Amino acid sequence: MSSADLPEFTAALDTAEPADALAKYARTAPPSDLDDTGDRIAAAFAPGTLSEVLGRLRADGSAWAETTLGSLAAASPLSLRLTDELLRLGGRDTLAACLRRDLAVASRLVREPDFAEGVRAKLVDKTGDARWSYGSAEAVPHERIAELLGG
Repeated sequence: MSSADLPEFTAALDTAEPADALAKYARTAPPSDLDDTGDRIAAAFAPGTLSEVLGRLRADGSAWAETTLGSLAAASPLSLRLTDELLRLGGRDTLAACLRRDLAVASRLVREPDFAEGVRAKLVDKTGDARWSYGSAEAVPHERIAELLGG
């Protein structure tokens, strides 16, 4: 539905059955850029390690993949590796366990020099020139990730 129809739709819910209101205001969504990119996203970010995702993006070679690689290259290698591990662990845990772990990790991560460096480069100076502790995600020692996970 169009956002312009939202007030009328909301009012219709007070007097009509939800299915009837939906039938009256529902519209086909306009084409999206994701229509062309959705399959690429699904293929690139299919389950696997961060290295596998990066490899699939490099192999894709599209403008979207190159832009995505650029975004990932600008991100904190420590955060990328940590996110990779959190996703792997989360695949076998409950939502509650994932949320508890994410909160614990976030409380540790904000004390890391890379967090302050990212805030400086993105929010304070707005230069995007962060100097991360590690040159690449592959350079982050497994022991460092284990420490941040609380192990």
